[in-house]
Amino acid sequence: MSDDKCCNNRQNFGHPDCGLGLFSNISRLIFAPLKNSSGTPFVYALDEITNESMTAEFVAQNPSDRLYGFPTLENFVWAQADSLKEDVSSGASFFLREGVISITGQLFERDATPTMKGKVSGMRCAEWGVFFVTKDNQVIGATKTGSNLIAPDVTIDFFIPIPISSQSVDGIFTPTMDGGAQKIMFAFNLDRNFDTKNLYMIEGDKMNNNAGDPAPFDFLDVLRVVDCRLDVSTPTTTTLSVGVADDYRQGYRADGLNGNVTGLVFGDFILTDKTTGIAVPISAAVESPLGVYALTYTIVLSGHDMEISLALAETDPTYSGSQTYLIP
Repeated sequence: MSDDKCCNNRQNFGHPDCGLGLFSNISRLIFAPLKNSSGTPFVYALDEITNESMTAEFVAQNPSDRLYGFPTLENFVWAQADSLKEDVSSGASFFLREGVISITGQLFERDATPTMKGKVSGMRCAEWGVFFVTKDNQVIGATKTGSNLIAPDVTIDFFIPIPISSQSVDGIFTPTMDGGAQKIMFAFNLDRNFDTKNLYMIEGDKMNNNAGDPAPFDFLDVLRVVDCRLDVSTPTTTTLSVGVADDYRQGYRADGLNGNVTGLVFGDFILTDKTTGIAVPISAAVESPLGVYALTYTIVLSGHDMEISLALAETDPTYSGSQTYLIP
């Protein structure tokens, strides 16, 4: 489809000899919610992307404010279908839209467990965008222009995730067989309305810190949060017992812990009185047996709804999980 404005939009095709920022081979993905916890689009002002801001994004406490690092994707393929046109009997053609872009790749061995397959399938339950990371530490997303929140009359460029069609996400698990390793075939489509002219790239090796000094950020080795299950027992107005285990509890574990998360301290937990909305200070966390913690905290009232959760940290590994319960 076209109109007079489009038909008169003539542009030149020259370009500078260098500094064009060509993309290299894509090897990793970073997923992001399309909207953050406040309900606004998940965007970054290009002049505010720093080493510190990126580090914090991968361990944001609220899941809607977090970036999600994905394992290394092998045999990556970017394929775009033919553009959609309508041909009529007069011989004329009418352009409708560009073809949908399909992304496929494979996860192998430790990155390709049945648990991971379940996480991939679960992506269909929410709206996602994606950033692509190249082997040269480039991050490919999209750009858009909008208003500065502080000075609405000033326009500013934003770096945003490329929206995907969440219902197109698919993961096919294949166990180890003769001639083939355990793998997950992972696939999804970019949103059908996404236009590749809006692709934009930033270079992790050329990033600065908050002070404006050079501080490269390695997008190829970001923190990937480990999901955990929290099992609360014997809660009182000042104590509770909580078991913490990652959600990869399947089969034999060489560490003998069957997924139990050990070595946590009281600062690794967050306790919230959901009835009042107030954080409750925790004073102690005693681990016994392994992966089970006896917490002591400031007194709360009987009958209040509570939530115990894990505090994400800029350490590897870092854990996420929560459980609600009632004070009897």
